[in-house]
Amino acid sequence: MYCCLVMSNHVHVILKPLIEKRDTPYSLSLIMKDHKDFTAHEANIILHRKGQFWLHENYDHCIRNRDELYRIIGYVLNNPVKAELVENYQEWKYYWLNENDLYM
Repeated sequence: MYCCLVMSNHVHVILKPLIEKRDTPYSLSLIMKDHKDFTAHEANIILHRKGQFWLHENYDHCIRNRDELYRIIGYVLNNPVKAELVENYQEWKYYWLNENDLYM
């Protein structure tokens, strides 16, 4: 995972699927389904709820090169700034950035 950021009504995750077998990456749709299943279950426990947690939608995009990766990370990190919740993304406590893997 390169970056994730949680807003009040949506989540951004930037990741590179691991290789499953024969140079084939894991299915992004399966990754998203498993992610939503797990986080919905955990959130419902915390909130003492049952039932559907996430909407049945998601937007995925294949990042094709390093420049596009940096641009999209910038877009994600700027979400709370654009929403005028903080002045700098680093003030937002609901983000994670894997800076070590960005320079590989």
